[in-house]
Amino acid sequence: MRRALITGANSEIGQAITNKLYDEGWQLILCEQEKEYSNLIHMNKGKNDITFFQLNLEEDRSLNEMTEYIEKQVERIDLLVNVAGINILKRFMDWEKDELDNILKINAVSTLILTQSVAQKMITQKAGNIIFLGSQHGVVANIERVPYSLSKAMLIQMTKSLALELAPFNIRVNCVSPTYVLTNTNSSILTSALFKIEALSEIPLGRYATPKDVAEGVYFLGTENSRMITGHNLIIDGGWTIK
Repeated sequence: MRRALITGANSEIGQAITNKLYDEGWQLILCEQEKEYSNLIHMNKGKNDITFFQLNLEEDRSLNEMTEYIEKQVERIDLLVNVAGINILKRFMDWEKDELDNILKINAVSTLILTQSVAQKMITQKAGNIIFLGSQHGVVANIERVPYSLSKAMLIQMTKSLALELAPFNIRVNCVSPTYVLTNTNSSILTSALFKIEALSEIPLGRYATPKDVAEGVYFLGTENSRMITGHNLIIDGGWTIK
């Protein structure tokens, strides 16, 4: 049975990816911060093919525990989906160094260290698949998002570099970069009059992405349906970045 490790599993995008893979028969290792951990339990559905692991990419100790767990206790990982990430909306001149460091650490640096640990497992297997969750903001500019956009651009470039370096081991590396994703958490913001003018009107297809849209993209890249695709950034944006 195929096994996937998903970070940021309790986010609405993470849950959509989890449900898609679970319904397709995958074993899952779901990673999330401790405060969100209990919210994942309901997804187990009474089965034994879901494992939960508390992971906080902001803390070195938590990251080290995760990498040790992967090395010593996980027999095989076929797919890694890096969903975990944070964003803070703030004008460029108002940013503090600690805030910048935190976003880059969680979204890029710690994600890379975790990916390194999983990749080592995949090299031993001589097969594997790695997917980063990027953003259209890693491709095009938007205001009040300098560190976030920078971190997502790093993931996109990381995708290309790792794809080239890991290809000899039959490991594929890709990225999924959505536009604004309509979730229960942000629906009041995205459906506001202001966002309809500033965001929705910029999407040629005239609709926001959904968590399911993102999950379907991840699933495509995570299966043999895309066996000849590596180093690719799949932009799920309704056409935002073609303009």
